[in-house]
Amino acid sequence: MFKKQNEEKIISWIKADQLNEFGHYLVSGTIHGTPGVPVAELGRIEKLISKNLSEQEQYSLAKKLLKRNEYTARNIGTHLLVSGWPKNKDVEQYLKKSANDENWIVREYSAGTFATLLEKDFTHFSKLYLNWVKTESTNVKRAIALAVKYESKSADPKKWNTYFRLIDPLMSEEAEYIRKNLGPFAIGDGLLSRFPKEVLSACKKWLKSENENVRWNTAMIFTAASARKFKNEGISLLMNSENDESAFVSRAVKKALKNLK
Repeated sequence: MFKKQNEEKIISWIKADQLNEFGHYLVSGTIHGTPGVPVAELGRIEKLISKNLSEQEQYSLAKKLLKRNEYTARNIGTHLLVSGWPKNKDVEQYLKKSANDENWIVREYSAGTFATLLEKDFTHFSKLYLNWVKTESTNVKRAIALAVKYESKSADPKKWNTYFRLIDPLMSEEAEYIRKNLGPFAIGDGLLSRFPKEVLSACKKWLKSENENVRWNTAMIFTAASARKFKNEGISLLMNSENDESAFVSRAVKKALKNLK
């Protein structure tokens, strides 16, 4: 759908503040039965905007797009929030707004922006997220868990303590939306491969927790396909938890052991 001849039209709409036309274009296709354009096309539009607008213009556009009805417009707006930092401190509030969006696709985009901002200004956003994991909504906490997974790809050993402080409070969260993205995904599919020694050490502590959600998350770390690289360590850690007093935890342990074996 994205054609060369559309580039000037898109930029013209944006610069003329004709966002109704732009919004209509963003839902002119169909994705999985829902009005919208493909992710690849949204990415091309973002690059086009980055090439033709200043950072301040991009940030101004981001705030407008986040108020649009089209979820695809809010997707782009969420990614463009990065252009506003560090000049605009209200980036933080718009970031939370995107994480709490009613549309799950926008929330996925938001998690990516959480990660990008963490990478861009680790000192500031790690401190902010450390506060948010204690005070904010389930959606924001879940976005932080994913941000840790995405941003930790550099496997910088100096950042481990911060990563741990961000995920440790989330281990006890009861919300399924956090749990299914934390143990098996953020940790099992991310941190475990990048910081194996540190994660395995943390698992010993987590398995002794009185909170069943902590123990469940710990077991679920080893249900990830990448956790099979740590088969012996995983089995050793979990072998005494197969008959956990919580059936919820016990089922997770058995699932993990099946994956490892």
